[in-house]
Amino acid sequence: WEMILRREVKIEKEKALEKGLEKGKNLGLEEGKTIGLEEGRTIGLKEGRKNALLETAMLLLENGAEVELVAKSTNLPLKQVKSLKKSLAKQKKDSI
Repeated sequence: WEMILRREVKIEKEKALEKGLEKGKNLGLEEGKTIGLEEGRTIGLKEGRKNALLETAMLLLENGAEVELVAKSTNLPLKQVKSLKKSLAKQKKDSI
């Protein structure tokens, strides 16, 4: 009788352990998803802001703004704005 009881206790412990592991796994997955979404949102916002600044810089340059003014207005490095201006000039030249 005692062996049967020990065996049943062992089975119940194993079931409880499996249930606990599954619950922990699910909680970990949910927490990971939440963290991943937050990080993804942050990265997306940064990328979107960067793209908007580059687009604004290109529009300013297309409309004749000086590179120094564009750099100051967009907080982009002067070197990057100069590179954008060169790219814009090359696009114009290639389209002719």
